[in-house]
Amino acid sequence: MTPDIQAVLAVGATTLVTAAATDVWNGLARPGFIRLFGRGRADQEAKAARRLDALAATVEQAPADKQVEVRAQQQPQWLTRLQDLVEDDPTVIDDLRALVTELTARLPAEQKVQIQNIVARDHGVAFGVQNGNIIYHEASPSTEA
Repeated sequence: MTPDIQAVLAVGATTLVTAAATDVWNGLARPGFIRLFGRGRADQEAKAARRLDALAATVEQAPADKQVEVRAQQQPQWLTRLQDLVEDDPTVIDDLRALVTELTARLPAEQKVQIQNIVARDHGVAFGVQNGNIIYHEASPSTEA
C-alpha cells in the first residue's frame, strides 16, 4: 500500500473510534461504516453493525476519564479491519476518504483527528508540529581545524 493509502486508513480508524459514542455516531458514523464494511451485502452489514455496536458500548461503559485510552486501545483492530477491507476492494478507499472528511467536519473540535506524516530522506532533516511552533536555529559548520 502506498503511504497515502496508509495515511487514509490510519485517519479512518482513528476517526471511527473517535466518533464512537458521540453525537455523530448513530446518525452518520455507524451507518456510514456499516455501508463501508458491508459493501451492499446484508450478512457483512450485520457483522459490521455488531462490531460497531460493541465498540460504542465499550467506549460508553468506560469512565469519562478513560474513554480516550479505551479509544486508543481499539484503534489498531479497526485499522487492521480497514486494511483488510481495502486489500479486498481497493475502490473502498475513496468512500472511506469521503466518510472521514464528513465525520471530521461534524466532530466537536476537541475530538477532531490530526494526522501528520513527515518523511526525511537522503540525509534530510524533517520537523513537524501540530497546534504549536517550532523554532530551529541551525548552527553553521565550524571552520576550526
